[in-house]
Amino acid sequence: MRLMMTGIGALAGLCLYALSEAWADNALPERVMLFLTVGGLAFFAGLMVMAGPVGPRRAALAALGTALPAGGLIVLSSLRYADPGELAGFSEAFATLCLATLPWPFWIAAFRGNWADYATHFRESWSAVIRVAAGMVFTGLVWGILFLSDQVLSLVGLDLVSRMIDLDPVPYVLTGAVTGLAMAVVAELSDVLSPDLLIRLLRLLVPVVLAVMALFLVALPLRGFDTVLGGLSVAATLLSMAGVAVTLVAAACDATEDQAPAHPAMERAGQGLAALVILPAGLAIWAVALRVAEAGWTPPRVAAAAVAVVATGYGLGYLWALVAGRGWRVRVRRVNLVMALGVIGLSALWLTPLLDATAISARNQVARYEDGRATLDRLDLYALDGWGVAGAAGLARLADIAKQPGQEALAARLRDRDSAVAGVSVPTEDRRATLLGVMPVIPAGAEGDAAAVLASLEDWDLREWQDACNRRLPDDRPACALVLADFMTDWPPDAPGLAEALFLYVGPDGWLGQQALARPRDGAEWQRKGTTIDDPAIGGGGAAALAALLDGGPVLEPAPLRRLRLGRASVTILP
Repeated sequence: MRLMMTGIGALAGLCLYALSEAWADNALPERVMLFLTVGGLAFFAGLMVMAGPVGPRRAALAALGTALPAGGLIVLSSLRYADPGELAGFSEAFATLCLATLPWPFWIAAFRGNWADYATHFRESWSAVIRVAAGMVFTGLVWGILFLSDQVLSLVGLDLVSRMIDLDPVPYVLTGAVTGLAMAVVAELSDVLSPDLLIRLLRLLVPVVLAVMALFLVALPLRGFDTVLGGLSVAATLLSMAGVAVTLVAAACDATEDQAPAHPAMERAGQGLAALVILPAGLAIWAVALRVAEAGWTPPRVAAAAVAVVATGYGLGYLWALVAGRGWRVRVRRVNLVMALGVIGLSALWLTPLLDATAISARNQVARYEDGRATLDRLDLYALDGWGVAGAAGLARLADIAKQPGQEALAARLRDRDSAVAGVSVPTEDRRATLLGVMPVIPAGAEGDAAAVLASLEDWDLREWQDACNRRLPDDRPACALVLADFMTDWPPDAPGLAEALFLYVGPDGWLGQQALARPRDGAEWQRKGTTIDDPAIGGGGAAALAALLDGGPVLEPAPLRRLRLGRASVTILP
């Protein structure tokens, strides 16, 4: 088995090397290469993980059964883009990963006689995690020893190791062979390297996570639902917490009743955590709904909504398991099995035209503009550029609308966007003058310093700032501001009255954006600086925060760097 797994790993590395060379040489059409790459990775990963539990022959059949759909569906999803190379979304990659890995326990259970045996699913899922982690650690150690050996031998003038590593296919083949060997050894020691230790450690976290979730839910009404739930990052945080809770509930229930914790306190903690899963899932749906109502669908919001639906499915299932009477753990295991099948199905659906996030988003954004739910300043034409074929269709529809009477502003925006995409150079002086005339400058009377800041910007920067200032706050003021202040007190400005500059704006999605510039001590060109904001909840309330700044003026305080106060949050320019 060790020799076979080492050979399989070496073959996997050799195939990966051949694919990398084929990509570099454009040897085959891109979609063919995409199918071979994703399918090959899924096949060899499944083969090496499942070979220990069911043997290489059955593992090869099962791995092929997961690799072909994964490779085919990722190619199908690439048709959303004219150029397959534009398919680089995290959601597509995650869906493909789920599609390629989640069926593994089902295959193993099927070869053992019952594809729906939860005990097999539970043990083999966690065992796969242990095997993969151990294989990666061992592979890393081997490479560390190789590099150390090379350094030691170089002291006596020998470079055998470095010469071997420099041979093109060697790193690929060696990595694959070592990984295969490690997977074989770990499979032999399945009794020693069982997941029991990891599961027991996870159980210790159940009361901790239960307390955190309970405190959050108690404090949420005091902080304000709209304030906390006003951003998509909040939804991501809530969904992550729901995912952690689901994982811990599964660990608390274990594979069978005999292996589940018998202490009443641990059982009550598991029940409490299972009961609370629905709450972060429901709040995440609410957060996504708020963002969609305000700014429409985008691919990340569609992905967040899909994950929220999955989390809600777990939450509702766990509630049913708790209220249906005795044997709640048995029902939780049944819910986990059904939801695993649901996630596999949703992952496959995500890669088909039936659940095309780019098409959903493009149609929604154009429809919102057509029916008046979104004004021109909230229409992000550059985002549509990144949404593939559907985005191009949306831009074409907007071009047709721009031909209608009264749509001159839209036509101008489209011409400006076309010029930017085509790289057409446009005069910048007029743009600077226009921007200086509409952009609020804080403090008042610092327009001369603001002009110096604008003079340092390239045309694409000016265009971005002008697009931001063309958007409006609810009171019809420009949705931007340039704050000139001494943020970094150990950087005294060389020019009289000139200080660090912080440009704040409200994006099309309602989020507060920040761009910072600073001039170094020698008075050379302005340099970009990073910023940090200490309250992520302000992101979705950018319009309110900017309006408060325009009404009240800047409030600077030490951070120990000086920071701009924006209600409960503050923005700091990083040195």
